[in-house]
Formats: sequence, structure tokens, C-alpha cells
Amino acid sequence: MWVAGALASAGCGSPASSADAARDLLVERGPEQAPADAKETADRQPADEPADGAPADRGSDGAPPDARDAEVSDAVRVDSADAAADLPGDADVGTEHPSDSRPGEPLACVESWPAAGAPAPSPPLEVTPAVRWSTRIARGVLRPPIAVSAAHVAVTADEFLEVLDHGGKPVRTITTPQRLFLSPPAFDAAGNLYVSDASASRSFDASGVERWSHPFDPPQVAREFFVIGRPLLSPDGVMYTAGLDGKLWGLATGTGAPKIEVVIGLAPGSLTPELLLGAGDSIFLSSYLGSGSFSAHAIKTATGASGGDLVDPSGWPVPNALAGPTIGLVGWGYATGDTSKVEVFDRCGKFRWAVSGDHPRPILVGPRDELLVYDAPPANGPRTFSLRRFTADGVVLAGPVAVSPFAAAILGADETLYLVACSDPPAVIALGSTLQEAWRVPIPGACPSSAALGTDGSLYLSRSVDATANEIVAVQTTSQRPSSSAWPNPGFQSMWLVP
Repeated sequence: MWVAGALASAGCGSPASSADAARDLLVERGPEQAPADAKETADRQPADEPADGAPADRGSDGAPPDARDAEVSDAVRVDSADAAADLPGDADVGTEHPSDSRPGEPLACVESWPAAGAPAPSPPLEVTPAVRWSTRIARGVLRPPIAVSAAHVAVTADEFLEVLDHGGKPVRTITTPQRLFLSPPAFDAAGNLYVSDASASRSFDASGVERWSHPFDPPQVAREFFVIGRPLLSPDGVMYTAGLDGKLWGLATGTGAPKIEVVIGLAPGSLTPELLLGAGDSIFLSSYLGSGSFSAHAIKTATGASGGDLVDPSGWPVPNALAGPTIGLVGWGYATGDTSKVEVFDRCGKFRWAVSGDHPRPILVGPRDELLVYDAPPANGPRTFSLRRFTADGVVLAGPVAVSPFAAAILGADETLYLVACSDPPAVIALGSTLQEAWRVPIPGACPSSAALGTDGSLYLSRSVDATANEIVAVQTTSQRPSSSAWPNPGFQSMWLVP
């Protein structure tokens, strides 16, 4: 199985947004592109240039429960006193303390780690790859990634949630009562949509009718121009989201009833912590440790207790992570300046092996838990972009192979790798197992910001057209459907490691 790691970017010049919306940009920044990962930017700011967004004052952690507490007595709630003990760095969240840096807490073993599956590749479709259609949608700053279900495509732009069918016909434009900026959307297997804004989390059915909403507690910062990160859906029917109230919420996907409520605070710039992935009994989020450092921090979903931090043998707190059943946890981030690391750990956080080079980024964990790595040197020197493919034990299988900078990488069920390349013109490029180009479809115009592969074999792309509109483009591929990925699930609907 191939498992996607680094995907899409947020729009350039957007209001302050979550780390999730700014994460994993794979192309050199340009007029249509976003700044690099918000966490990495904070780490790499020159001394005379503050990170975007002023640190937020912490709200009152000791506020009494509100009226709805009587209705959610069965929810697991970890309040401020517990969180101070369970969640390292909580006292630092929301306000920078440059002299207060400390190592993260050792990672506890992730229990219920899934066994590896063995999906067989599907034969390719006998079709000619081409652009199927393009549809213009509401203006506003796109919030990647795009989401796709068996029947619909959805994307958010500022306060609008646009839903289209697979033929490009608009189904519904959704806005919330307060018209606050919306998170990127997520679909469940039944086609229900999940989205959050600064005031609440909401679910809509396939036709766009609201199923439920659940309010957040009062925000710790002014909420008008902040974007909540994309929800994370678990296989046992829980929607996880981080709010501007400084809490991690776990809400039942059927009713919106709280299952878990944990104080996690806000990161510098008043960003909600990014939800990285779920695996077994844990959810991983990006936790601020102070002095510009972040770690992939685990929280036990049954209790809300700390599961520790992913820390390498040198003591470096690893800020980002993806996963695979056999390969384990793949951690990555900027260690010093423009130098990045990719390191592989087992489910207990024990170091296994590291990717060579100074500028690697993990892209996919695929069939047989093979790791695809993108090498992207910084902009202050000669730049040659390339891909490499490794076994789960670190043996090189292919590459390095030179590629154009790209905004998304997705694997089909026939193990064709699709790059959404920011070439001139932009194009969807198909690569085989040796990472050599098989075909390409030009998509003139701006480079798309995200992509998702549907069960109809179409690759759906979102991009900004101009100041008045955005656009969804559908490209026919030779894959019947997405690869049977463990994390995230096919179509990039959830970042939860499953068999």
C-alpha cells in the first residue's frame, strides 16, 4: 500500500491559519503558492524577523463547565490540572518562552497497531488520460486539501464549502450562520461531510443538509480570521478536531456528542495544533515545546492521557509524522536551518533508520510499506528536485530521479504515481515503479494546490484562477481508484492507520 504524507498547500497571502492548512508545501513559493510549514517557518525566522502572527494570550483554563456538560457526562474530559501533568509544553503553548526549551517526553508504545495488509494491484484502465471538465466556484482563499467521496467533490474557500458531483455540476454552496472561515472538509464512507470553523464543528449529509453541530468553548483569541485545521476521522466513528478554545475534541460522527475533550493550548501565532495522524490507541498532534520547537505528541484516545513525544536518539523532537503498518512511524522536519531529517521509528518510538541527504521529505508509504522521499534543496542555492524509493528497512529501490516541483502526489490502485507538477504549463504526470514518466496531461493556468483521486478513476484538482474565482479540474487517469492505503484512507479522507 502507498500512504500519503506531504500533500498540499494553502493559498499565498491568506489570513492567519492553522498549521494544517499551511503544511507540506512541495513546490518553491511563488505568486500562487503558500509559505512553508508554519512550524518550520517559526524555527527558521531570522532574529530580526518575527514569525507571522503575534503569540496569543492564554485564556482561562479553569472556567466552570457550561450548560451542555449535563448532556455529555459520558465524555472523557481532561481539564487544565490534568493537562498540565499529561501534556508536555502546555504551559508554553500560546506564548513563546525562548529560554524555556526542554526535551519532549519519551513516546509510549502505540497499542493496537494494525497488521500489514496485502492488497493486489488493480489492472490499469484502457483509457486515454485527458482533462474531463473544469468548473469555476466561489472566490476566496482555498483551504486544501480537496475531499472526494463516491459521488461528490468538496473544497472550502474562506467561508464557503463548495460541493460538486463527479460530473462537475455544483450541488450546493454551504456557509455557516456566522460566515466564519471554514476548515478543509473530510468525507466519511457514507458520503457525509465534516468541517469546523472557529465557533463549532459541523456535519452535513451528501446533499448538504446539516446533520449536527457542536460548539467549541469560548476562543482564546479573536476568531474572525483564523482557520481550524482539517478534521481527522477515526475508523470507530469519532471526528477529532482542535479548536481555538485550546482543546482537542473527539465528537461522535453520528450525533456530534463529545467523546473526549482535552486541553492542548494554542501554538505561537495562535494556531490550532495540527492533527498529524491516528494509529491504534493514539492520535498524534503537533505540540509546541517552547523556543520554537514542536514535537509529534501522542494522546491516548480512550483517556486523553499523554502518550509522549516522538524524539530521536540525539534528543531532537520530531515535529511531523506519517506511518505504515510495517515501516512504523516516519518522522521528519527541519533540524537546523534549511537542513531536514527523515527518520524511521517503531511503534514504541525506537529509532530504526534514517534517510540520507540534507533535504529529504517523505511523500508516500506505499505497497510493501515502501517509502517515497522527495529531495528539495532550499531556494538559496542550486536546485535539483528528485525522488527516491526505499524498502521498509531503508534499502534504495529506485532513484534519485529528477522531477519538476509538485504540489501533490497520489498513488492509484495500479501503483501508478501521479504528480501534480508546477511545470510550465502545470501538468498531471504519471510515473511507473522506476519513477520514470509514463504520460502527462497539461493543465494550463495556475498550479493546483491539492488533489484527490476518486473511485471513478478521476483525479480532482483545486486551484485559484484569479481574484474572482477558484476552479475544480477533473483529469481522467488510468487507475480504477486510489491505492488501498492504510494511512490515509483511499481518497485522502482520513489520516488514520488501519489494516
